[in-house]
Amino acid sequence: MDTNLTWLTYLACAILIAVYAWERFNTPPSNRSSTLRRLYWSSCAGYVITALTLFGVLSALLQVAAWRTALLGAGDDPSLPPPLIATLAMTTLLPSFPLLKHLDAWILATFLDWGSIPAEVKRRAATLTPQSFTVTREDAERLRATFGDGSYSDTLATHLREGGAEGLEKSQYRFTRVVKLYDCIRSLAGEPRYARFFAETAEEFAELDRTMSAFLRRADASLALAARLLELLARLP
Repeated sequence: MDTNLTWLTYLACAILIAVYAWERFNTPPSNRSSTLRRLYWSSCAGYVITALTLFGVLSALLQVAAWRTALLGAGDDPSLPPPLIATLAMTTLLPSFPLLKHLDAWILATFLDWGSIPAEVKRRAATLTPQSFTVTREDAERLRATFGDGSYSDTLATHLREGGAEGLEKSQYRFTRVVKLYDCIRSLAGEPRYARFFAETAEEFAELDRTMSAFLRRADASLALAARLLELLARLP
């Protein structure tokens, strides 16, 4: 084979190996937001470089007749170049090579652990200071303005309050806390520094929107019914 063609073959195969390694490291997409940026890029680069090194070693072994026979058996096609076989074995045909699959899984797990994925998220969560999630008067007014446009119902805003000790008022206050939390999450989606995270979890965020929309309508109907019943009971002699 021509020397230039050989190098082009190796280059094309190496690019494909790097792309597949990148995708495996970023599955699920939340891996990217599960650790510090420095740790993510160093561990990701380490895994891709290791995958390329493994590709080079495998390509070299496949050039030796004894190793090629041991790895591929009687079904080997002599016309297939070693780099192409190595690329197929490490990408689309990886499940067909158990030893290589387990080796790749161990390497991937090692670099994920090196990058503290997702251990960094757990570590940060452990350092957070627990605080009471309250609703201020300003919060309640802002939420009434945001959710009082009739998108969910005409009465939802009337259930939003900054406090409540018992009975219906307590239920309305708990409902308001849920609405505030949901509104805070929606506000984060508009922040540039969180744009990548919400882009990577777009499907999950869309499902959250659907779930919360259904919950807000049900909760509003239930609270409205409870308020009506209390009003009727108050009129009884």
